[in-house]
Amino acid sequence: MLVSLRLHQFNNKHVKIGEKVENNIINNSYFIRINYNNSFSSVNGIYLFFTLEDVEIRNTNFIKVGYYFNKNKNKSTMDKLISIENDLLKIFPNQQKNKVTHIKNQLNQEFFKVYNHKLMKNNFILKISGFWENEYEYGLSYKFIGINHQL
Repeated sequence: MLVSLRLHQFNNKHVKIGEKVENNIINNSYFIRINYNNSFSSVNGIYLFFTLEDVEIRNTNFIKVGYYFNKNKNKSTMDKLISIENDLLKIFPNQQKNKVTHIKNQLNQEFFKVYNHKLMKNNFILKISGFWENEYEYGLSYKFIGINHQL
């Protein structure tokens, strides 16, 4: 079972930051896990449910699916996702480094990839696993997940 939040349900006060460990994915960097704890549950990572309008599927090879969308038609959703990214980056423990907003940059391209074998059209989850950090920068570790029904 996957527990997800709607964008309006997200609250920074429920975010807990784990210990820094060596990053297995990005060389010469560290990973810091995020947990989301409220009165109902405790979850590794943050799972944010959202819906997009006017989505087009391209470049399908059944492993990576490209989803294109119109930023203006989805402005409210985009603004909320970017706001959540900024809120999370504000609680990063070492803010002397340069903040990298990969989620904002990805959404501004009006495109993202989903790694799954089923073609989904409008419903997605943004999974935020934690922070990554290198010598000069920090940001969020995330991925988009397509789902076939509203949770």
